[in-house]
Amino acid sequence: MIRHSSNTSESWMNLPWKKFRCNLFRLQKRVFKAVREGNKRKAMSLQKLILRSRAARLLAIRQVSQLNAGKKTAGIDGKKSLTVKGRFELEELLKASSNNWFHQKLRSIPIPKRDGSTRMLKIPTIADRAWQCLAKYALEPAHEALFHERWHFQVQSNGKFRCTPSVENYKKFRQKVKTIVNCSNYGSKEKAEKLAPIVRGWRNYHKFCKMDGARHSLWYVNHRTWIVFNKETKATPESTTKLIKKAFPAVPHSENKHVNVKGNKSPYDGDITYWSERNSKLYDNETSKALKRQNHTCGHCGLKCISEEQIHLHHIDGNHNNWKTKNLAAVHESCHDYIHMGKSSS
Repeated sequence: MIRHSSNTSESWMNLPWKKFRCNLFRLQKRVFKAVREGNKRKAMSLQKLILRSRAARLLAIRQVSQLNAGKKTAGIDGKKSLTVKGRFELEELLKASSNNWFHQKLRSIPIPKRDGSTRMLKIPTIADRAWQCLAKYALEPAHEALFHERWHFQVQSNGKFRCTPSVENYKKFRQKVKTIVNCSNYGSKEKAEKLAPIVRGWRNYHKFCKMDGARHSLWYVNHRTWIVFNKETKATPESTTKLIKKAFPAVPHSENKHVNVKGNKSPYDGDITYWSERNSKLYDNETSKALKRQNHTCGHCGLKCISEEQIHLHHIDGNHNNWKTKNLAAVHESCHDYIHMGKSSS
């Protein structure tokens, strides 16, 4: 039975999450090693141990109720989120029936397709998603071990990959820009403010693609926008050019700079130094610099940043305009949440 205080929010926040992650990762490494060695009986025993692990259950619940992008999506039971008390109750349910779990029905949402037809998106309940996450913790290390045994990847003779934004992706992006530029409800300044995050996001998403040329460098879109902005009263070529730079922020791109996995490395092989350094390369600017200063560890819990959990940049004094080096720390998304939860409760 899990004991927790009457202040369940504080009780949940103060659980030993660092210890939980270490315990789960230790078991997953043992599963990976057992499968690599061909000891299936030991691997299955360890997988059952993960399913019975309190640490794994609580981490699975936290993942689906606090960290996942679809954490506010309701299943057929209508629940969009869990209270802290509800999370503890779900942990008890998983403990009692993790080896004999019965899924509820799936919520169906029709999604229109380009050809006019529809496809059905099936959404499980939060409880079912938690059980699936728990099962993933047990199955993924074994799959990693088998995956690396059965396949050998080799880079092309020139050592490079080539990719560009798809035609459909570019069309959708261009339509978003066109809708804003041609809207008569607001002026060029407001349009530039609305365009900037869209353009920056699109360029960031494709920053490892081939982005030169008139289309993907957005030369035509940029030029068309300049013409529209310059038609406004009191607009000058200089002021229009300044707005265009604001509306189309530059994002550095470098083709074939993907962070490739070395040899037959796996996240469960125990080489936390390699994986923490590799994951740090996925971030840019101040977040990347903070990770390097912190030796690729979380600035709050101290664990190496090797999990799938996103890294956030935390302003220590709470002032988001203070970008001094000493005021910035790279932390896990969950650690960032708990830092601010602690500040608000105090």
